[in-house]
Amino acid sequence: MAHGESEQQKAAHFIEAIKKLNESMEIPKKVSGIKDKDIPLMIERALKEANPLFPVPKILGREDMKKLYEVIKE
Repeated sequence: MAHGESEQQKAAHFIEAIKKLNESMEIPKKVSGIKDKDIPLMIERALKEANPLFPVPKILGREDMKKLYEVIKE
């Protein structure tokens, strides 16, 4: 990373580093076993476990979680 990069460039470098780290650790890009019929229950359980006081960049709602599960399911 070069000094003077924009925040967007720094973010892109960070994301690329995380992707490389995941690959080196053989973390799959997709999760097998997620069935469409199970997603509503998975969302409800995740919402019950969520702690809004935990420092996270964004609190996910139902629609956010649904989109996330759709992206990661194999």
